[in-house]
Formats: sequence, C-alpha cells, structure tokens
Amino acid sequence: MAEVVERWNPHARIRQDLFGFVDILAFDADWTVAIQCTTTAHLNDRMAKVRALDTFAKWLAHPRRQVHLVGWAKYKKPLDGKWWRPTVRVVHDLEDAER
Repeated sequence: MAEVVERWNPHARIRQDLFGFVDILAFDADWTVAIQCTTTAHLNDRMAKVRALDTFAKWLAHPRRQVHLVGWAKYKKPLDGKWWRPTVRVVHDLEDAER
C-alpha cells in the first residue's frame, strides 16, 4: 500500500514533505518505506539535504524502515515504450546514507 503524503501549502506557495523528506509513504507486513522523488541529476543533492534532518535519523532508527530516493530522467530513446526511467537508491541505515 502506498499514498502520497507531500502536500501543497497555499499560504507559503510551496510543497511540504512529510517529516521534511517523505513524498510517498508505502508499507507492507514487513517494511515501512519513505520515498523521496527528484530528478536523477539531483539525487546526491537531495541525499545531502535529507541526511541533515533529525527526522531522517529517527526514521532510520527503526530496523524495519527504509528510505528510497528515486531520481527520474527522460532519455532520448524509449525503452519498452517508456521515455522516463528511475534510478533508485535504497537507504537502510545511516551508513548507507553516507555512501
């Protein structure tokens, strides 16, 4: 199951992520996954921004939680009819976040 948890703040005219870094929240019987979406070119920048948040460390403190950073890029030629392809970086703990 998954749900978009990012919301639009009309007063500030910005999008606000849950806990400062979660765009989509997904879970099953074993895992809870926080998903942050960006462009592939900005994956490293986004990882640095997320690493600086206290909420990120608290999220990863639980052994059954993960963060998936998903970077999207549009390619010149489609693959299986798809122009956009993801790059996914899975973070299980703070050590993964440092790599």
